[in-house]
Amino acid sequence: NLFVNRINAAQRYWPLLNGAGITVSVKEFRFDSSDVDFRGRYLPSPKSAAQLTDHAHIMASLIAGAGNSDPAGQGVAPGVQLTSSNFVGLLPDDAADYAAQNISVQNHSYGIAIENYYGLSALAYDQSVTLRPELLHVFSAGNDGLMASSSGVYANIPAFANLTGNFKMAKNVLTVGSVDSFGQTPPFSSRGPAYDGRIKPDLVAFGAGGTSESAALVSGAAAVLQQAFFEKYGARPSASTLR
Repeated sequence: NLFVNRINAAQRYWPLLNGAGITVSVKEFRFDSSDVDFRGRYLPSPKSAAQLTDHAHIMASLIAGAGNSDPAGQGVAPGVQLTSSNFVGLLPDDAADYAAQNISVQNHSYGIAIENYYGLSALAYDQSVTLRPELLHVFSAGNDGLMASSSGVYANIPAFANLTGNFKMAKNVLTVGSVDSFGQTPPFSSRGPAYDGRIKPDLVAFGAGGTSESAALVSGAAAVLQQAFFEKYGARPSASTLR
């Protein structure tokens, strides 16, 4: 039941802003592209994984479910086109891959160990946005909110600086934590700051099942904002403007 996950105010006042004209990539294992809620809006890609997972399907539904199977299954941006990219290797796709399908939002609802440093993955995602300035990468903060980092300047401080993966330290991406229905951050939501003291996560969003869901909702909202910007100005906003 996705009723609680809709951006209700925007959908009430601007019902035509549904992400139409925007392509969102879900980077992890593949979601079920044959689902009736994605009918006519799936773009096949050689980058897709062979393996299907429920997690990927939930993320795609939160971002772009059409509500065909059930009105409660409508996501944030039911007008977007969806595609999939395998997250094995954890690095961004090539700039040419994003260009080929005109992808302007990529959702990353996954994590690894707590890595409190700026590594090669973080550098790669910053460079990805440099090459494609209109491409917004949205990462979940992680669900290790009670843990401590084992390294870095914030080592061994419980419930502090515990983002799951150095790629979430990138400066040109959005890293998203969770809040509950009361606007409170649950204990599981990974905390910042970044390794160098920058505020992370960049923002929070509702995520009853974890920060993966929070990131998916933000990816959907980003697509809606891109559509609105394009309709007003005739061009897509840069990722920095959108952030």
